[in-house]
Amino acid sequence: MRPLPRLIAALALAACAASSQAQVHETRQGDHLLRSSTVASNRIDPATAAQHGIEPAASRAVLNVLVLRRGGAADTPVAAAVTASMQNLAGVRRDISLREVNENGRVSYVGSYDFLPREVIDFEITALPDGAPPGSMLKLSYRERMWRY
Repeated sequence: MRPLPRLIAALALAACAASSQAQVHETRQGDHLLRSSTVASNRIDPATAAQHGIEPAASRAVLNVLVLRRGGAADTPVAAAVTASMQNLAGVRRDISLREVNENGRVSYVGSYDFLPREVIDFEITALPDGAPPGSMLKLSYRERMWRY
């Protein structure tokens, strides 16, 4: 399996193993789909984590963001200007620094953040696909209660 599909598969499998509440969140607009998920960093295969600069810790999670162009039998990952932030219930807001992972013509955005066990976090993600008009901004907001180990 190639590195990027392996990372995406590892993140998806780890999300399922990490918590029964872990899920993929998505929104669609026009021909594009914005998809996001989180996974505990210590649930990612150590070799994959090291390859992608992820430092595993019990109180650190990884945010994975994909922007897909819908069409035909398969959706295609596309480059985009992506931002992500999080805010806890106490109103403390933090930006999540995302880095583009581009391998074999496929692109995703990955960033890590720290959390407290059982903390409730509101995520806000925006993406403007490359070449799309400014009015095509995709916005995704969702809330998650962070897992506990």
